[in-house]
Amino acid sequence: MLVGPSNHAIRVWAVGPLSIAIGAAIIVGFLTPAASATAMPEAGYLPIPTKLATAGVKDMVRISDARMSGTAYGTIVLHVAPDAASGGPLGLVESGDRIRLSVARKSIELLVDAETLERRRTLRVAPGPVTARRGYARLYQEQILQADEGCDFRVLTGSDLKEPSATQSQDEPAAS
Repeated sequence: MLVGPSNHAIRVWAVGPLSIAIGAAIIVGFLTPAASATAMPEAGYLPIPTKLATAGVKDMVRISDARMSGTAYGTIVLHVAPDAASGGPLGLVESGDRIRLSVARKSIELLVDAETLERRRTLRVAPGPVTARRGYARLYQEQILQADEGCDFRVLTGSDLKEPSATQSQDEPAAS
């Protein structure tokens, strides 16, 4: 199941009875700095749906590009990158897809053929262009990095800075 884009993962639980079976996984995307007006909401704790918990399910795989603090019970994979909003495979998952999760290899694999994924990619609504004209909102829209890069601003990582030339002294400022 893929829910998104939405304002908050809690919408998963507000849509009424889930048509989810024992053995299924919950996949939630579009809850990252690139997708959410609230930056990266603390929405990664995905409880086992009441329907399954009542049936005796004690654990199920839950995967999201969201974050959470603290601890949770069971198999929860968070901070998936690249995130759904930036074109990552998480944004291409559909109900019924198979996913291979390997803790030992630290990998998640969407088991869908390349042709199907390409078709989904063409149908996917891409994130809108940078709309803020100036200020913090523009900086945020242009510079925010993925979770695996710390959700920092690209400019603060130094990756866009030029190295000083061999003839320039260390005390001289770099030319811009």
